Amino acid sequence: MAISPDKTTETILGIAIAAVSFLAGQVWSLAKTLYRERKLKRALQNEIKEMPPWLLRGQRALECLIQLSCLEELANYGPVPIPVQVHAEHFPEINLKLTTAERTSFNAIYHLVYGINKGVEKIYELMPSCGNDPDTFHQLRLVLDTTYRNSHHALLLIKFHFENIKHLEKITNSDKTDAFVYELRAKNDADLLRLCAEARKEGALSIRQKYQDGAVSVEEVAPTPAPTPGRFYFDGTGTKYKCLDVRDGMVLWMQLESQIGALTLDAVVQQSLASIRHCYEITDPDEKARLERRCAQLTAQMPTK
Repeated sequence: MAISPDKTTETILGIAIAAVSFLAGQVWSLAKTLYRERKLKRALQNEIKEMPPWLLRGQRALECLIQLSCLEELANYGPVPIPVQVHAEHFPEINLKLTTAERTSFNAIYHLVYGINKGVEKIYELMPSCGNDPDTFHQLRLVLDTTYRNSHHALLLIKFHFENIKHLEKITNSDKTDAFVYELRAKNDADLLRLCAEARKEGALSIRQKYQDGAVSVEEVAPTPAPTPGRFYFDGTGTKYKCLDVRDGMVLWMQLESQIGALTLDAVVQQSLASIRHCYEITDPDEKARLERRCAQLTAQMPTK
């Protein structure tokens, strides 16, 4: 059976449209892939570009920790981990799309950054338990030393990366880079010795003030005003009192409740006014009325003299 010319034209046209649609789909898919790869590479570059402020803040915290550790003391704060979301989630996707020099530079930087983040985690793990343990304190100093050096090294590699962004092979295949790294290590040695010497010369209080580390303990916080007879107070443990009298440098309290519940022992206690640094007045009317009833109850239970 002969096929009409019109039918042949329709068939050819259909095949042509299908072929064009297939090719357009392939081109679109390739374009999306290339766009995503460029976008991820740019995101990776931006993540590295944003690292120096984090590293510099971390170095400041590390210097405080290092100087106080030389005096057998601990700081009240420490460095924070460096964000690495883009690398952690997407680097395998674009790894093979990078040049050898790009891959080498990225890997060198992130190797150090992951080491810094592990160091930060270890610092917070050791700090609570090293107060009375010389061996743990020694471990902390080693971690501080390594993390401090890694942060300086990472900053150097980031600087090289962006200074040679179009010709990264200059830094990945050059002994000149190694020479800068060796020079940095010597500088770190000198800086760490200087930090230790300064700490021993200036003392812990001066070091804390320099780094705005805050108070060593609650005793160094400015004390609250002296209590007033007849008023209700609570202290840092949550214990509640009524001030009965203040005379000759002594405070007479009626101890009403502890943080875990009512007290059943003799509730009248006496303290030196100088030792009462952090008692806060209770001002809520309902709570004051409740404590007044509690005070009357305890007074009724006390043996008469």
